[in-house]
Amino acid sequence: MDGEPTLIPVDRILCGGKFFRLVAACCRNCTEPQFCREFWDFFQKNGTTPQEYLRKFGIQEDGMKRIVFDCDRCGKKDIGEPVTIFHTEGEHDGERMSTEEFSANIERLGKIPCSKDYLGDVLDLLHTHEGWEHYCTACFRKVVQSAIGMLGPNAKSRKKASAESGMSAAGRAIAAKNQPKPVVMEPLELEEATPTRGRKKATTQD
Repeated sequence: MDGEPTLIPVDRILCGGKFFRLVAACCRNCTEPQFCREFWDFFQKNGTTPQEYLRKFGIQEDGMKRIVFDCDRCGKKDIGEPVTIFHTEGEHDGERMSTEEFSANIERLGKIPCSKDYLGDVLDLLHTHEGWEHYCTACFRKVVQSAIGMLGPNAKSRKKASAESGMSAAGRAIAAKNQPKPVVMEPLELEEATPTRGRKKATTQD
């Protein structure tokens, strides 16, 4: 399509002296306020500016989108589509997804036996305290396992309670009606104990 780059630049820098990243991705997605030292060294050595560099490949500075994603937990590079609770594109880029959007986003990973609201809150806390936003599949599964482990043996009942909390009053009534009725045990009446030691067996006469 017109206006789209015909070639993605593959120049990389050793970001922060730790990880190799695409320079084009750094132009838009650097987490540092003024970019890292390696970023500016690259342009100084090449005698150009970030704006000129992007235009050279047909990429507008204000239209540059993130090209690659790294796993924030393990540092793995170019993980493809990340697992995240946050939008990664569009006008809501960086904002938290709704529970429905998050559930749809992780459907490809198979069944996850815990509340998506709960799991989303866990990921949100990790983002707040550790700055983790994007996960590779392996790291996401480890987070899920840890989250389920924290729930302990009550995980299923918590999931059921979460589902029931979203029901209407009529829905809860129908669900309760369909539940099997508990068996009510009548209290046993204790008879007076009779000694049995030395007791003769009863005999019948013809």
